[in-house]
Amino acid sequence: MKTTLALLLLAAAPARALDPWTWQDTAWEATFISLVLIDVGETRALMDGRHHELNPIVGPHPSESRLVGLAFAGVVTHAGVAYLLPHGWRRGWQAIGIGIEVAAVGHNATLGLRLSY
Repeated sequence: MKTTLALLLLAAAPARALDPWTWQDTAWEATFISLVLIDVGETRALMDGRHHELNPIVGPHPSESRLVGLAFAGVVTHAGVAYLLPHGWRRGWQAIGIGIEVAAVGHNATLGLRLSY
């Protein structure tokens, strides 16, 4: 998995030089990161045992350290991939990430979960 990701990032690197990062890219990535933070805060409320996390990578009842570690790794990976992608691909990548997080935050809200920091 790490090798595949490294190869994908290397393949995208030449395009990066031709397509610089813009303030709009920063705004899209900041939106993604904000949604991840909201999702993490809501997921912390799952630790009460009444609910379970649906993300199979995180697991049904993650520890706080696992939750924060995976969120950090996800944000860093997402931003790194976005940085290396050409503009059209970058925007699609960011939109998919934002869409996934909007769905997660929305689902958590329907359960009545609130941020827990």
